[in-house]
Parts: sequence; structure tokens; C-alpha cells
Amino acid sequence: MALVLAGRPHAAVSAAFGAFTGLYGADRPYRLRARILAVVAAGFVAAVALGSIGAMVLEQWWWAAAIALVAAVATWGCDAAAIGAPGAWMFLFAFAASTQVPTQPREVVTRSLLACGGAAVAWCVAMVGALVDLRGPERRATANALGSTERVLRLGNDATSRQWHVAQGSLRRAERYAAAAPSAVAGTLLPSLVRAEALLTDAVLAPAESTLAVGADRLAAEGRSLGRSAARWRRSGTRSVVSTSAADGPFEEGRSHDARQSSDPQAERYLPTAVRLLRRQHGRHLAVLRLVGTGRVLLGAGVAAVGAVLLGLGHPYWAPVSAAAVLQATHVRMTWHRSIQRALGTAAGLVLGALLLQVHPGAAVVAVLVVMMQFGVEIFLSRNYAMGILFITPMTMLLSDLAMPSSVSALVMDRSAGVALGIALGLAAALLVAHPRAAATLGHAVERCEVATAWAATATSGAGIRALAELRDALVALRAAEDIARGETWPAGISRADVAATERRAYAVLAAKRRAILG
Repeated sequence: MALVLAGRPHAAVSAAFGAFTGLYGADRPYRLRARILAVVAAGFVAAVALGSIGAMVLEQWWWAAAIALVAAVATWGCDAAAIGAPGAWMFLFAFAASTQVPTQPREVVTRSLLACGGAAVAWCVAMVGALVDLRGPERRATANALGSTERVLRLGNDATSRQWHVAQGSLRRAERYAAAAPSAVAGTLLPSLVRAEALLTDAVLAPAESTLAVGADRLAAEGRSLGRSAARWRRSGTRSVVSTSAADGPFEEGRSHDARQSSDPQAERYLPTAVRLLRRQHGRHLAVLRLVGTGRVLLGAGVAAVGAVLLGLGHPYWAPVSAAAVLQATHVRMTWHRSIQRALGTAAGLVLGALLLQVHPGAAVVAVLVVMMQFGVEIFLSRNYAMGILFITPMTMLLSDLAMPSSVSALVMDRSAGVALGIALGLAAALLVAHPRAAATLGHAVERCEVATAWAATATSGAGIRALAELRDALVALRAAEDIARGETWPAGISRADVAATERRAYAVLAAKRRAILG
């Protein structure tokens, strides 16, 4: 905004790319968020710097090759660092758009510094909440986990295995955040999460059990209690419990118990050999999945860039950016769903963007609109991809018009053609680059779950607690592996009934051992 008011709208575009930093890590605890946003900020500054250099030296075909390379590197890096939504495609957008702005050598450093300034402002805005409620993200994660569990309990027999998986994942995430918090905060949050997990386990067993550990009325009552608990955490506002010790400062190295245990060789030494081997096998499967995703983005974005050049699109970067965006998925079916949502969101966003540009807003108005759109993206993108794209589309159109003014009709046509081309080639890349180990990953996930079930059934005392943690992780990994295997084009190799039977045995042991060990 300050740059626009100072009469430098072109410079404001580079700062806006850096400000995209604020779109990431919104649900993370502040200590973790500070580190993630620092990495994200460095990524956007690098994207603007490299894009500015590329604007001077890259010809058409070298530009397409650079687009493919940056898309692949950004995808790999975001997956490896678990950056989260919106994902790698925003970095590609910052790089690709920067390559289209005429640049002089002396302007590279200037634009990089502007991006750095925008990122710094976004980092500060994202972290300012820590001054008011340092533990707000932990409580919000707990509230979300309780809400997910309540929904499963209310659905009863109608709840799907995927809904159980979402609830279980929410509980695990909330537990990690709570366990990394000071003991006063953890002691307040963890009991509700433990109770919610107990109810969720019983709910998983409920549909096929003639007698339940708790009756349906009890489950409904507990569900209402969880709902009230979630509302209570959301209403807690600024009533956070903040430790006054030096170790509890805003940059404390907060790591969850699970993270410490998994990375501690001494802790892993106490795991059975079969469990250790299967955990390592799971890590290798994750690496293969990351390679598949990177390969799909490399192919899709690269071919889309070439296609945009051949078609002579006025804003050629929108095609590879769209391809990379729909390929931020773990399997083909999810890519298809994201493609549909991106098409719908883009169509609505084009109408909104065209209406805004039709009135020829001044640079200051454009800056205000971009800020408003960014808030919309932050609110909706993680909840509904199409709604997020509805705000992203006019935001990128406004930024593009600010950097390279053109007619509204040309902008709409370029955007429409670029998105259509990117979606089509992204889908093609997802189909062509097959996941070679999807069925094997599911098979190993079933084996891991069965081994963890057997260990948990016989383990006692401290080993029993470790076995329960491993079993819960194995169940989450199994559900993720089945989603990927069913979402690819090749047969999964294992029937749904066999997977469901494995899950059911695991949940039965989980429920029994939880009562025996934890009471």
C-alpha cells in the first residue's frame, strides 16, 4: 500500500509476492509458525530474485524449462518441509510472473529487497497474535479435533471410514501441538483430547457390535459435551496460560512427544524389530510418493509452459501455474476433484475480476482490493478449494494488470485459456506419471497395522503405551495409503473388506488396551 501511494505500483507487485508469506502456516502454533514462515519468506524472495534475473536472460524455450525446474523444486521442497497449503504453486506464480516484467540489472536487487520487505511485514502480521494469545493455535486445534469427533459421534452408523480418519488425524495433530506446549496448557487440553479419542475408538467399533462399551445415548451425550468443550475453547479468547520462564519465549523449540520419540535412536531401540523395519519402509514409501508428485508437476508445468508459448498467450505463466496447482494432490482422483474446483472457482473469479477491472480502479484501490482478496484466500482456501480460487483469481488479475496493464477482455481471455490449458495438461500428467508403488504401499500399510496390533495386544506398562502410539500412527498411515491406492488408475490389490477387517481388529485392540493401560 505504501509503495502504491508513493507512486510506485510496479514495485508494489514484488512486495505483494513477498507478502504471500502470510498465506501459510495459519493453523500452526506460533513457535512453529515463526520457523515455517521464515522458510516460506526466503522462498518467495528467491522466487522474485530468480524471476527477475530470468526476465533478462531467458528466451521462450529456456523460460519453459526454467518454469518446469522451479515447479519441481518448489513441490519437492514444500512436501519435504511439510509447508502445507497453499503449497508450491504460489512460489511458481511469484517466479513466473516476475519473469514477465521487463527488468534492468540494477532492478534485481531492488525487487528482491521489496519482496523481502513484503515478507517481513507478512511475518510480523502473522505473528502479532502471539502478543495477545500465545496458545490460541493449540486451543483452536483442540476445538477442531473435538468438533470432528463430535460429528462422527452424531453420525453414528452413517459415519464413513474417511470421516473417522479425518477425526483421528485432527486428534493426533491437536495432541502434538498440546504436548509441545507448557505443562499448564497441556494439562488443560490433553484430557479432553484423550476423552475424545476414547469415544472415537468406541464409535468405530459401534456399527458391528451387539453390545457397546457405551450406549448410543451415552455417545450422543458425550458428543454434545465435546461440542460444548469446543465452543468453550473458541470463546477462551485471550485467557491463555503463558509460562513466565525464559524457555517459554516466542522462539522456543517446541517439538511434540511423538516427534522426539520417532527421531530419538534410544527410543527407537525399544521398538520390536518388525515395527522398526515397517516404519522405515513407510518412510521409503513416502519418499516415492514425493518423487511421483514432483515428477507429475515437472511434466505438467513444463508442457503447459511450452503449450502457452506455442499458443502465444499474453500471460503464458498462468498455464503452468494452473497445472502445478491442480497437481498439488496425492493421487489422480484428487487431481480430478481439484481440477473441477479450480475450473469453477476460476469461472466465478473471472467474472468478479472483470467487474473490478471494468471500473478501472486506481493503484491505491487495487492495493486495497488485493489485501481484501488475500484475507479471503486465508479464510477459505483451507476450507474449500473452489472458494479459495474465487478470491485468488481476481487477486492475480489485479496484480497482473498492475504490473503489465492490458485490456480487460485480453486479460480474461488469457486467464481463461491459460487455466484451461493448465488443467488439461495437469490431468494428463497425473495419468501419465503413474504411482508405481501405490498397491505395495497399501500392502505394507496393512502389514504394519497388523504387526502393531499384535504388539499392542501383548505389550504392557511402558511398552504398552509405545505400542498404542505406534498402532494409532499405523491406522492413520493405513487410511492414507488406501486413499492413495484407490485414487490411482491401477488396481489397489487389496479389497476394501480386507482393509476394513484390519482396521476393525486394530481398533478393537486399541479400545481394550486403552482401558487396561490408561483406565
